[in-house]
Amino acid sequence: MFVEHNGEVHFLSPVECTEYVSIFYSNGFLEVYTIWGPGGENGVRLLADTSRVSVFSRKDDLYILIEPHGSYEMVNGVIGVFLRGAKDMESTLRSAINSLEIRRKGEDGIIELARGQSF
Repeated sequence: MFVEHNGEVHFLSPVECTEYVSIFYSNGFLEVYTIWGPGGENGVRLLADTSRVSVFSRKDDLYILIEPHGSYEMVNGVIGVFLRGAKDMESTLRSAINSLEIRRKGEDGIIELARGQSF
């Protein structure tokens, strides 16, 4: 996961593969978890309104790009998730994102960076 802000890329998770990635979608939100480190001690949770999410693949890789909103409105750029070898998930994610029209009232998109905690 990464944040591109004012032309600079800041990685929220390791550039190399993390140990565990889960993607959930429901009620108009896409939720991504990634965990790494001994015993899963580090992790990032991303919750995004699907109306602000785009998905595309390039070669074998899948990209999820999110327009900053909620607690990350101040980001001047994009929030992204890069999944190596996951291009086959593109149609499933695109279908889910496009079909979800229900929005949770009062909830914003968030990003949580949790370090030194077991999940």
